[in-house]
Amino acid sequence: GEALTTWTAQLLGGKGGKPLEEAVACRAKEELGAVSGAAGVPPPAACQFELPDGRKLTVTPEMRGEIAEPLFRPQLVGEAGGGLAQLVLDCIKLRDRDGVLESETHGYDGTAAWFGSIVLAGGSSMFPGLQERLCEELTPLGPSHAKPKVLALPERKHAAWLGGSILGSLPTMPSMWISKEEYDENGPLIVHRKTF
Repeated sequence: GEALTTWTAQLLGGKGGKPLEEAVACRAKEELGAVSGAAGVPPPAACQFELPDGRKLTVTPEMRGEIAEPLFRPQLVGEAGGGLAQLVLDCIKLRDRDGVLESETHGYDGTAAWFGSIVLAGGSSMFPGLQERLCEELTPLGPSHAKPKVLALPERKHAAWLGGSILGSLPTMPSMWISKEEYDENGPLIVHRKTF
């Protein structure tokens, strides 16, 4: 999210112009950002964005699509590695026992189920068109028998907080709590000792 906010500040600041202030860029990102490039998803419409001083920026459909593009091409913001589709694929590979999607050693290994259970969460998952484009980019990366299914629930912006709240309310949670004293005495390893 932070890298996208900085990217939006520069993008809407214009070539040679002064980047937008962080709070304004964050609001612009959330209000204007969209993912373009997915088949069947209409491009975002051009619009006006009002700055705090009353000036209005005309934001083209291309600019709106560029706001979220670093999710798929992180090199735009100076990040190495693949985009969101590649990160999802890497996560699925990590859970596989031998690191390949179609295991010759173990046969069918549940990869199709993992491809069918991708859940978007967090503020940057709110961009219109993200679900469709991610699904489209995942399709050629997965095994032939696996059709990706990307879920984008309405409450996904706050999914981590909701999950943490549910986890914190479980009756087994107090035994996993770590006091400051325990952390100071044992360091980060206390997390593994008390939760696994």
